[in-house]
Amino acid sequence: MSAGHVTLSLPPFLFLSSLFSLLSALDLRVADTIHHYGGAATLAKVFRGINSLVDVGGGLGVAAQVVSQAFPESTPSPPPPHVSLPGVLSAAAFLSALPEGRQLHGLAAKLGLAPVHTVVANSLLHLYSSCGLPGAALDLFRRIPERSLVSWNTAVDALVGNGDHLAALDLFREMQRDTELAPDAYTVQSVLGACG
Repeated sequence: MSAGHVTLSLPPFLFLSSLFSLLSALDLRVADTIHHYGGAATLAKVFRGINSLVDVGGGLGVAAQVVSQAFPESTPSPPPPHVSLPGVLSAAAFLSALPEGRQLHGLAAKLGLAPVHTVVANSLLHLYSSCGLPGAALDLFRRIPERSLVSWNTAVDALVGNGDHLAALDLFREMQRDTELAPDAYTVQSVLGACG
């Protein structure tokens, strides 16, 4: 082993599951980079694969196992719920696992994370949209105290994806009128979907 490098011997599913747990702690710049270099299809494949592996590998606390193996002198605790819940909610959304998603929503509420923590709330918006419940997604969206651009995009996309194009355009106009957020490429893609 050379200086500055750590070698881990992990099963592939454990490594990728750990990677997903770590990525869920980052902002969307990682996804933007994958999208920029590989396009939307590559981004979708990456997240489909990671989500499936998270389901197989168990997910929560795996990042702490990787860190403790890499740095045995430290004893990190499992990732905090606001870091690990979005990854698990993403897997539930991918699988359209509504009963499990509702249990996770209950856990997030009990921990005081939903709808207060924007990243957790955005993950719940995506879950309800993926499960064909745009009304539940929109109800949750209205209760998020500090809506990010991702919150708005996810809510607009939930309406578009479930066929309510006029409501999606109304929500986009509301975002333009009531916030200082500038639309990004994802916003434009969702709005164009509402027009077509």
